Amino acid sequence: MPGIAGITLLSPFLHAADLAKWDFSGLTGAAASAPVTTTDAAVQTASPITRGGGLTTASFTAALSSSDWTSAGTRDETDFYQFSITPVPGSLLDLDVLHFSEARSATGIALFEVRSSLDNFAAAIGSAVTVPDDTASRDHSIPLGAAFDSVAGQVTFRIYGYAAEGSTGTWRLRNHSTKLGLVLEGASVPAAGALSVSIVPSSFPESAANPAASGTVSRSGDLSNPLTVTLGSSDATEATVPATVEIPANQSQANFSVTAIDDVLPDGAIAVTISAAAPGYSTGNTQITVQDDGDLPPLVINELDSDTPGTDNAEFIELYNKSGEAVALDGLVLVLFRGDTDLSYKTVDLSGEVIPAQGFFVIGNTGVPNSDLALPIGSLRNGADAAALYIAAAGSIPDGTAPGGVSGTLVDAVVYDTNDADDAGLIAALTPGKPQVDEGTGSVAEANSISRVPDGGAALDTTVFVRRAPTPGSTNVPVLVSYLTWAGANVEGQGAGSDYDGDGLDNGTEYFMGSNASVFTPNPGFVNGAVTWPRAANTVVGSFRVEVSTNLTSWEDAAVAYAGNLSISASWVSFTPPSGAGAFFMRLRVVP
Repeated sequence: MPGIAGITLLSPFLHAADLAKWDFSGLTGAAASAPVTTTDAAVQTASPITRGGGLTTASFTAALSSSDWTSAGTRDETDFYQFSITPVPGSLLDLDVLHFSEARSATGIALFEVRSSLDNFAAAIGSAVTVPDDTASRDHSIPLGAAFDSVAGQVTFRIYGYAAEGSTGTWRLRNHSTKLGLVLEGASVPAAGALSVSIVPSSFPESAANPAASGTVSRSGDLSNPLTVTLGSSDATEATVPATVEIPANQSQANFSVTAIDDVLPDGAIAVTISAAAPGYSTGNTQITVQDDGDLPPLVINELDSDTPGTDNAEFIELYNKSGEAVALDGLVLVLFRGDTDLSYKTVDLSGEVIPAQGFFVIGNTGVPNSDLALPIGSLRNGADAAALYIAAAGSIPDGTAPGGVSGTLVDAVVYDTNDADDAGLIAALTPGKPQVDEGTGSVAEANSISRVPDGGAALDTTVFVRRAPTPGSTNVPVLVSYLTWAGANVEGQGAGSDYDGDGLDNGTEYFMGSNASVFTPNPGFVNGAVTWPRAANTVVGSFRVEVSTNLTSWEDAAVAYAGNLSISASWVSFTPPSGAGAFFMRLRVVP
């Protein structure tokens, strides 16, 4: 068959060129990045090779080297080397092969894989590569496949290493022995045309009436056929566009709407890239700005415990994230104010911390369960004092600053006490029109915190606080305890009208107040001219009433005779005796 001898087998890379090369020969390993050395005329830009955030630089001659590779048998999303390439406008790139050499230390990685931004790094290109258990350098030429033909826009590659034998083990990229660098090989392909995108207006608030803007995608080249264009948004949490738009035959452009997404997070002005792509066309994109509309973080002071048993070594403040997204606490501070001067005495910087979606963040003494950030013992004064959450720079609030002198934005606050008079100054400055929250006195205060029930609620609303057993880092929604259960555990099953410990408060009242009825519980005293009975959050009470008497013999319902003197909330019952009444007696009657 003489014809066979004349066949020439063509390599698929016969017309390929080195589109970009990164030469490691001049590096010491610990460099922050490896700059691109040469690029083909078809390449508009090629980025330096950088490391992922999970890696640490490591020295080695003629290499880009790193340690702290994960020991897990699957990739860590922060352990990689990364670089990008972008074609010149009007051209496409066929990306064919990635060439490089690599080497490990004795305790370096055992596996690596290459991924790309074409699928948002979801799958490996080919399969994972096993790294032999030696320190030799090895050449690799990774075929990229048909998915990388006619690439119209920027592509980012990541080389992930994992299954390290030790955290100090290193793995490095080196020059391929024949290509003399890390080389991305391929070819330039003429584009059928170019796409471009314009959007008016290019900046709008996230709360803008939708559609917030109008977009236009335009094409060059042959107009005789319709063209389906795929649209994309770099941040769909800020702005969205339709998945596709069709440019009709014999038309050069089509319009589409841009939708603003109004979120609850304070995120400033966000740049969003709107892109357009179609097979055979060079991509187009433009940038818009979505402006924040003054959102406050969806955070509240959810629980506070200032008076704890013994030496107050179990103090804490708990924050709660009301949103369905994790919230970074960067730029937030917790400021503590003392009631005797109404000035700040401590500022806690929360920057660098994160609170999970619908989760808790606890600033507490050593030993407080679920504590996320240490608070020195004795930091929380027992009242009347206040805690406030601000958007502010920590260094801008020296001790001795009044609330009105804080340069920042108030997010939430609570003015609290342990059976103390109201601090009118702090209330007016931080929670105007809302009550000061009482943790109680003596053993009651030590056994309880003040908590929002249920978790969250409106910021600066202290009416939702109740007194209950501390639950740092977990829900404040109480587990309800019936009177029968409480009586069996505390008063040998006695009825609500009996006085088990002989302290003058019947069992029903002690159950209502959250006492254990095994030790003397004082009657609530007068504070600001009123008597207040705290109500425990986990009680199940059928009915209760305040009764009044002038002779201790006949009693009447205060709600009937003195309705205007009675105040009731979810966490307390308060009665102010009428002025000039002479001898006047009050009691709380509880029917579980």
